[in-house]
Amino acid sequence: MNGKDIKGAADILYKILNEGAYTHIALQKEPSKTVHLLVYGTMEKYFLLEYIVGQLCEKIKNNLKPMLLVSCYAVLFTDTPFPVVSDSVKEALSLAGKSAVNGFFAAVLARTDRTEYVLPAYGKKGYDEITYNMPSWLIGMYKKDFPDTYREIIAHSEGHFTHVCLGNAEEILAADSHAERTSTGFFVKNNATFGQLFREGKLTYMSYGSTLICEELGDVTGKKILDCCAAPGGKSVYLAKKGAVVTSCDIHKHRVLLIESYAKRMGVTLETSIQDATVFRKERENAFDMVLCDAPCSGFGVIDKKRDIIFNRKYEDILSLAALQKEILQNVSSYVKKGGYLLYSTCTVFRKENEEVVEDFLQKNPSFERVREQRYLPDGKGMEGFFVCLMKRN
Repeated sequence: MNGKDIKGAADILYKILNEGAYTHIALQKEPSKTVHLLVYGTMEKYFLLEYIVGQLCEKIKNNLKPMLLVSCYAVLFTDTPFPVVSDSVKEALSLAGKSAVNGFFAAVLARTDRTEYVLPAYGKKGYDEITYNMPSWLIGMYKKDFPDTYREIIAHSEGHFTHVCLGNAEEILAADSHAERTSTGFFVKNNATFGQLFREGKLTYMSYGSTLICEELGDVTGKKILDCCAAPGGKSVYLAKKGAVVTSCDIHKHRVLLIESYAKRMGVTLETSIQDATVFRKERENAFDMVLCDAPCSGFGVIDKKRDIIFNRKYEDILSLAALQKEILQNVSSYVKKGGYLLYSTCTVFRKENEEVVEDFLQKNPSFERVREQRYLPDGKGMEGFFVCLMKRN
């Protein structure tokens, strides 16, 4: 560990916390494994580190806080001796042009090393945030919707396996002899062979829950399906592979290009278009046997893949997303022909974005009836959090 590592990790953490950067993208061009360890480690212990820093110093400038958090993580959770960490932090501050605060940093880190802080007891402010590494408002949502099981759901939000589908079973088992078969594919331990099969279009990475959402539509052979919020295109490709005639849309050109690239890699044909799902298109009215509305959502069912959302989402975002989901669902329902099906899905677990959206829609649209509804919760093995509701237009 050296000053460059500390500074590099702090710079990336700043982007995540203050600019909404995605961790995996922010780290793409960073070759240092130590920087990766420091960034992911600091995020995994973020609320603990935040609490400790809050106890040991009254106030710290926003542009310095990421470096202090990373430095405290290095002191508490790495095998690097304290003097080496201290020297590395001093070097990092020099590289950042912040040598003037070296004394302040040295004092806080020394107190951290001597454990001159007291963590909150059970039931006290800060205890839950540290325990679950989540903000209090988010923990409150879990408690409200899952009063008896929220601890297990939060604990199981960290997945350990990758799901692959649309591949040859023999090739998959050859790549991982311990692969666990699911109803739509396999849970595997990812490795270079799977990466090569993916690049060759011989299989795809797709969460088990996402495949189950598609399976809710049953036999789709020859059916005209509109996937109205489709990027990056996994469900569109899955349904096309199953024999559907798919029109795949998204609001931005670059996202539509992702769908087209996905389809090309997997060797399927589908129609694509740039479309705002909240804007009515007369030519699509009553035109589809099935409409898939995999709505933009908070993503709290797939935290293991989107850890950033814990830091970048606010409660107000949930409310805004629920309003958008209702608007999209109302609009795209007009594209379903009589006797056809409307499928609403999200990759979050909260009622406000799931059951409440569906209830609102059905109350306003008596021509639609609920066929079945399913919520999937994280199990710590591979299943993540999803919601799906199939509705029929009479």
